[in-house]
Amino acid sequence: MSNIYKPTVIINFGGISRSMKHFIIIFLAVLIIPFKLIGQKDLQNKIEVYIKLAEENYSKENYDQAMINLDSASALDPDNGEIYRIRGMIYYEQSESRRAINEFNNAIRFDPGNPETYFYRSLVRFEVGDHRNYSLNDINMAIELQPDNAIYYIEKANYLTSTTYPVPEYNLAIQTISQAISIDPENAHYYAIRAKYNSDSDQLLASLSDYSKSIEMDPSIAEYYNKRGIIYLRIEDYLKAIEDFNSAIQIDPLNENYIISRGQARFNMTEYETAILDFTLSIDTIYRKISEVPGQINLDHPLNKALRRSYFLRGSALLQSESTFEACQDFEAAANLGESRATSYKRRYCR
Repeated sequence: MSNIYKPTVIINFGGISRSMKHFIIIFLAVLIIPFKLIGQKDLQNKIEVYIKLAEENYSKENYDQAMINLDSASALDPDNGEIYRIRGMIYYEQSESRRAINEFNNAIRFDPGNPETYFYRSLVRFEVGDHRNYSLNDINMAIELQPDNAIYYIEKANYLTSTTYPVPEYNLAIQTISQAISIDPENAHYYAIRAKYNSDSDQLLASLSDYSKSIEMDPSIAEYYNKRGIIYLRIEDYLKAIEDFNSAIQIDPLNENYIISRGQARFNMTEYETAILDFTLSIDTIYRKISEVPGQINLDHPLNKALRRSYFLRGSALLQSESTFEACQDFEAAANLGESRATSYKRRYCR
């Protein structure tokens, strides 16, 4: 095998003045450095293209392809925090929570200044049941890095009111939601969230005010009327409650819960005949929905819960109307669906 001659460029500085040597060195550096920078720029462009493709595939739920894009980017830049963040989000969507947390940990190690990473890690930690303080610490860091993001405050309030802890911190949550509202005061949903926390902490007038604000800003949402109607039920303003339930039903006429709530308001006003009509309507509506569900539904299914509630309430209204036989039939149906109150009513009123 013959040796291949590789010529080498040798610069002979002999006989050249020192100042001329410096000039030549600087001249060569000026020629060489741009080529190096161009190479680095091309590399960075490739990384950004792979990351952009990964984000596009992630948004389209093409998670396998997004992972391939991220692997390509990681091969070029293994210390890029954005790569780990997107990979963590993919694992989060795939319910691989611990792997998601590991990816977010790496993302924070390489890029500790990205608030979204802390936000998503807080979500995963909360969902897997880690101690609430881990989620709160992460969401607080996200807020510190991006204090004008209202979503972070909404999620923090959710952590504060978690029912998995003995004492939900409603007052602190209300303050937190108020910060979100100050950032985005035109968001009707934020007022509804604060209204719920006010309701849960028995601050009913404040809750009414917030639900009214939500309705004023977006009168197309049936649930706002329903929730305000329930508050009116609690303060025994039944006429206003019925008005709100009517508005909710007008928007969503097939929602059995709205119909049941209106029946309760009428029952509380001793309008038993119209209450019976509402409970009958809710029962019919529920059965139509059940017929459209493939297979059997268990007792804890929302439709079954609404059905046993409807039977029990109609039975109670029939009892007040002195239709004891029909009332007992409804109590029997409610008991068979798991309504414990119906069992005690059967023992008391049905012989």
